[in-house]
Amino acid sequence: KNHIKNKTTMAEKIRAKRRVKEGYIGDPITSETELGTATFATKLPLTLRDDELTFSQEDPEKEEVYTHEMESPVYTDYVMKPVVVSGTFLGLTDDQKKLLLGGEVKGGKYLHNSTIPILVKSLKWVDHAGNYIICTNVSGYVKYEPSIGKNGLDRYPFKFTCMAGAPDWDVDIVEGSDA
Repeated sequence: KNHIKNKTTMAEKIRAKRRVKEGYIGDPITSETELGTATFATKLPLTLRDDELTFSQEDPEKEEVYTHEMESPVYTDYVMKPVVVSGTFLGLTDDQKKLLLGGEVKGGKYLHNSTIPILVKSLKWVDHAGNYIICTNVSGYVKYEPSIGKNGLDRYPFKFTCMAGAPDWDVDIVEGSDA
């Protein structure tokens, strides 16, 4: 009898679960050169564990052309949807509110604008294993939704659409590892 031993060599680590360690915000990254020199000095607020930090993408729009003579389409076209990043920030400082929600800080008070600004930035999320996801160019918003009470949370839901870095650099997400 020949016994074959199963050898498991993992050249690449399987990431089934990722816990957020920290997030950063910066200026949009518009080229591979800028990616290498991008600085993410501004740390984002903490994110709510009960509300996952999700990267999601809707199914593409599909257009099919049929003929009378055939049951299957003779032409199919797909229009892909962008990746959307969403989650909830917790406990923003006044300076973080100014950065993410607009408004101003004056005399120790945060003055919220009635108009929610649309942010155009880059985002970097790092997990506890040292892996990162960089969204090179996002457009989105953070909503003002604090609540007061026994179970109230100072929460600020956000939603950002990932876009290409530039018309001549069609990269919206970069994954890597600092580990």
